[in-house]
Amino acid sequence: MKKFFLSFLGTAAFLWIAAFGAYGAYGKAAAAEKDTFVYGNGYDIRTLDPIATSDAPSWQACRHIYQTLIELDDDLNVTPELAEKYEVVSPTLYRFFLKKGVKFHNGEEVKADDVVFSLSRALSPAGSAVRAFVADIDSVEAVDEYTVDIKLKKVSTPFIMNLSVPWAGILNRKAVEEAGENYAQNPVGSGPFRFESWRKGDRVVLERFEDFAGPKPKYKTLVIRAIPEANIRAIELESGAVDLIYLPSTSDLLRLEGDSRFVTYRDTRPAATNFLGFNTQKPGLDNPKVRQALAYGVNVKGIVQSVFRNIGCSPAQNALPPGVIYFDAENNRVQEYDPEKGKALLGETGYKPDKLQLVTNERSDRQAMATIIQAGFKELGVDVEIQILEWAAFLDFLKEGKHDLCILGNFAPIPDPDAILQSSFHSSMARQTNYANFADPETDELLEKGVAMPAGEERKELYFKLQRLLDEKKPWVPLVYLVATQLGSARLEGVNPRSNGGGFYDFRKISFKPAD
Repeated sequence: MKKFFLSFLGTAAFLWIAAFGAYGAYGKAAAAEKDTFVYGNGYDIRTLDPIATSDAPSWQACRHIYQTLIELDDDLNVTPELAEKYEVVSPTLYRFFLKKGVKFHNGEEVKADDVVFSLSRALSPAGSAVRAFVADIDSVEAVDEYTVDIKLKKVSTPFIMNLSVPWAGILNRKAVEEAGENYAQNPVGSGPFRFESWRKGDRVVLERFEDFAGPKPKYKTLVIRAIPEANIRAIELESGAVDLIYLPSTSDLLRLEGDSRFVTYRDTRPAATNFLGFNTQKPGLDNPKVRQALAYGVNVKGIVQSVFRNIGCSPAQNALPPGVIYFDAENNRVQEYDPEKGKALLGETGYKPDKLQLVTNERSDRQAMATIIQAGFKELGVDVEIQILEWAAFLDFLKEGKHDLCILGNFAPIPDPDAILQSSFHSSMARQTNYANFADPETDELLEKGVAMPAGEERKELYFKLQRLLDEKKPWVPLVYLVATQLGSARLEGVNPRSNGGGFYDFRKISFKPAD
């Protein structure tokens, strides 16, 4: 586990050097014909094995290496990808008919055996990171070389959409078996780009797959860079070293939005919630009344105003983001900031911690949120120590359950409420993606019922009830709904402002305008 600290002098020197070279470098980059698209993400990836993780940065890369049986279009409708079509044989049996002639990056044809192998592997212990997505699958069987049956344990309304998420990317069985434990460094899919290289902590390089079955990208090389500091992402964009960046800081967005060299892209469907999570297995924090008291020390509206200047976000009202169906816009409320009320309620519980540890990753906005929460808890008489970890170490730390408090975001990769609520709050997901380690029988019961209910008013009311229950139990204090924002070169064409449900974008249609 590593802690990362940058001295003021070191950071300032880096920024000065980068800025000094930006003017000339951008001009040179703009003058050249572009055959490489470079994306500046905020995080390093953890793996290129799609079932070994559920984090959006890794899936961002996986989305371009692998194909799934079906995908979601820009309007979130289910459309074919590897499957030519599918049939609902019964409420718990789906039959998929594969397209013929689709090639993997190693030249082999995609067949039913690869689909059975890939999805069965996700069901195995190796797929523990994606358990929330595969929990309803009973078996996967090949009917013939190009036909696959997926049998469910029970009716699952979100199941078909779940197959569009990168965990369900189809791998080449031979490549996985030959690579063994080293598969994550040697991924083989059938997507528009094949793996070229991965420099940990820096970048993943993918090359256009010339035998791709669909429309081929117009550029040859896709580079996804890990640039944790938002201001450095902006400098790299200005210099021309990066073509598109994810989540620019508010100050950089304000500074560059009016610059004709750049274009801002916003996804108007917030599908992620940034939150303060309580480790509900820690003594004291296992008491809902304590969590309710501490929540009064969180100035949600102050965070949105001071950290984001009310730009590209809104105060979060609930764990469920508004871009997901069954979000209760009328009855959800922003957490009230009232330290005196919180202090009094805390006194009733008798809870007096020496110090609470608040851990988050190196994103500057989350560090700023942590500082504001630290000050608010001080008003309650509770000291908070902030610990900043790099992304992979942060996720490992949370899974080990060592934290008291954490600031993180959780996204819905499909627009169904089960996609975010099951993984975040079902007791079976503790120490996996349930970072609050929340275990509540009533919540579990509602989640299990909601999965199987058909779309309609009854399902809607169940999720409304679940939102009220989570607000009462307080495993999280929802902080902010961020509008996924990208800032890119004006030379780009075909940028899709919409993420595929929750945080991973499709770069296949991007091209570059001719240089002036």
